[in-house]
Amino acid sequence: MPCHHSLELYLHEYLEQTGLRNEPGPLFRRIARGTAQLSPRPLPQASAYAMGRRRALAAGIGTVIGNHTFRATGITAI
Repeated sequence: MPCHHSLELYLHEYLEQTGLRNEPGPLFRRIARGTAQLSPRPLPQASAYAMGRRRALAAGIGTVIGNHTFRATGITAI
């Protein structure tokens, strides 16, 4: 899928740092309970939404956002 060059760099770095580059399975995963390690289980949509909302509030963004809020902006621009 085409994406902004910055996003491509972030994704490559994420795959390197998490050790997921050559591991099949979901891209975004849960943290295994009681550990600091990623599990093979996918991150649920509700958890992704809550995480995004927390980050938005921490950044001072009061507008309600969703998982696709930034989809049509520079994130997918080539």
